[in-house]
Amino acid sequence: MIENKKENDDEIEFFQIVIPENTLSTRVDKFLSEYSGYSRSRISKFTYKLLINNKEEKLSKIIKPRDIIQIYLKVPEDYTEIIPQKYDLNVIYEDDSLLIIKKPFNIPTHPSFGHSSNTILNYVKYYLLDKNENPLPDCGMVHRLDKDTEGILIFAKTIESQAYFKSLFMNRQIEKQYFAIIKGIIEPNIGEFNDKLKRDPNDRLKYKVSISGKEAILSYNRIGVSSDYSAVNINLKTGRTHQIRVQFSYRGHFVMGDPIYGKKQNKIYEEYGMLLLSKKVGFIHPKDHKFLKFEIDLPQRFQKFIYDYKIDLEG
Repeated sequence: MIENKKENDDEIEFFQIVIPENTLSTRVDKFLSEYSGYSRSRISKFTYKLLINNKEEKLSKIIKPRDIIQIYLKVPEDYTEIIPQKYDLNVIYEDDSLLIIKKPFNIPTHPSFGHSSNTILNYVKYYLLDKNENPLPDCGMVHRLDKDTEGILIFAKTIESQAYFKSLFMNRQIEKQYFAIIKGIIEPNIGEFNDKLKRDPNDRLKYKVSISGKEAILSYNRIGVSSDYSAVNINLKTGRTHQIRVQFSYRGHFVMGDPIYGKKQNKIYEEYGMLLLSKKVGFIHPKDHKFLKFEIDLPQRFQKFIYDYKIDLEG
């Protein structure tokens, strides 16, 4: 098992790997190379810190099954070696400046250590090359969605368009609405969360509310309810890592199916996945300056949960 998250705004990434039972004893750098697809020299060059079973070690250390590896890498975001892979992308909109797709559940947005293929960027690169277009080095990525979040994802086709969209996101000039099914009946039915978020020092895979973190603001509107769950539309004003998931779970209303912040969610995740959807975006087009808005329907797995658990949606 391998999991990773950004350490901070510098290019340091944290990974935790549990060595599988059937792994032969070997040097940790050799294992990491075979597992990730990175060369041993690249791993050596970018390793910032290595812990094995909570003890700092060197890359020459011999590992064995069930060892827990925690590694910090100074890996630059170099997407020039993305392998194009064919995939039936769900294209919502496309012109010569941008590409908007519906990202499926359970697919990473971009390659990372241990996930060099079968990501959205691999698929977007193939899609553009197949149309005889020249994708940007990072395929024009302007924002990201968590692996288990489904929904609208925007890519730029030109350097100018990419800079434009990054500016929109940075300056909070793009409308972003999510839909989620959360635990419990949230009160009041309309509200706003204004917190500060930072990485949890006790669990490097999580983020937490902390007065020393970065500002995280969202508003929500409860649009459905049952005896145990609420359906909410969420408007993001900032875009912090795991923001929706952290802010709702902090108040006891975790996203259903959330494998990190939820409680006893294995069965829900297996049947329905994580019930968080990037549902709607709105922005001014970089070329013709017209306002565009895109919205997607609720996927079948969301509809099934709503039916199975008798959530009454308004309207």
